[in-house]
Amino acid sequence: KAQGPEHPETSTCLNNLADLLQAMGDYAAAEPLFRRALAIAEKAEGPEHPSTGTSLDNLAGLLRAMGDYAAAEPLYRRALAIAEKHGNDEEVLRLLQNNAVMLRDAGQPDKALPDLQKALAMWQDLHGNNSLNAASSMSAVAQCLSILGRGTEAKSMFENCLQIREASLPPDHPSIVLVKGRLAELPE
Repeated sequence: KAQGPEHPETSTCLNNLADLLQAMGDYAAAEPLFRRALAIAEKAEGPEHPSTGTSLDNLAGLLRAMGDYAAAEPLYRRALAIAEKHGNDEEVLRLLQNNAVMLRDAGQPDKALPDLQKALAMWQDLHGNNSLNAASSMSAVAQCLSILGRGTEAKSMFENCLQIREASLPPDHPSIVLVKGRLAELPE
């Protein structure tokens, strides 16, 4: 039986198709599909349903990729509020970090740093100080510290991140190479 154009499964299909188009670099084709998926989710499931949060996050991610940070931020904030309401810790952390990294990339590292530090503490509480999730979060904090001119703190964080990754990943893993590169770029 056909579900119809306003059914929640239609929203899921639109999100999946838009995701594919985004991955292929066709942002112009992906954007209206993400917007339509969001409209369907809001109407069919409600403005605070996790499906609506997923659609908000998807659209925010596309807008972030397009460099439209001002439009992405409120969408990330709405998606974060929905995840917090429904108690999904992993989703809260992911959204908190995504929004903060976007703010950092948008030239607002001072605004991003508190959320990045909060995400790091939450990852450490959830998965331990030496988890790869914590290491990824450490790297994001370190990048922000570096941008803010706090090189000594950034170096310490990058070194800690590198130790965790080297203990868990093969030596030529791109994540290890990336952190080594960022350490090398820090001013002496």
